[in-house]
Amino acid sequence: MIITPDKPEGWEPILLPEQPGVPATLNVFRAAIKNVGRTPAHVTKIAARYINLDKSEFKNLPEEPDYGTKESLESMLLVPGDSFPKAVPLWPKSRLTTEEIESIRTAKSFLYFYACIEYRALGKKRETRVGFIYPFSPGTSYETPRFRRSGPPAYNRAN
Repeated sequence: MIITPDKPEGWEPILLPEQPGVPATLNVFRAAIKNVGRTPAHVTKIAARYINLDKSEFKNLPEEPDYGTKESLESMLLVPGDSFPKAVPLWPKSRLTTEEIESIRTAKSFLYFYACIEYRALGKKRETRVGFIYPFSPGTSYETPRFRRSGPPAYNRAN
């Protein structure tokens, strides 16, 4: 089971500056949960967070992730190759200020998405955890900014 940004080439958040009289754009991480195994999987729970962190907060993430409340899916069946979408708004507020956007663009802060999915396959309970960071590379870069897998081991594992 994997959890990825919903586009194979990566996904870039909407980082539009505030404009007077225009509501700020909601910032949502769009994920795809996909069964990449060879057997059907019964998805039972999912939890995800999408947050804005400064460098020190990212370096000091809790050892064990805080996903908040896990959403029960009452055993959703995913056959091999099947997937479903999951949209997760930025938490605790879904809109970024102009200052927060500038902080992301200058790599002083980061957007971080992390998720946990619990499922059963071949009668065994399983769990997949992922973490994705969005750093905006300062200076000239030939690589397009996008979300990349990152974070402590407890945020990125499967069992």
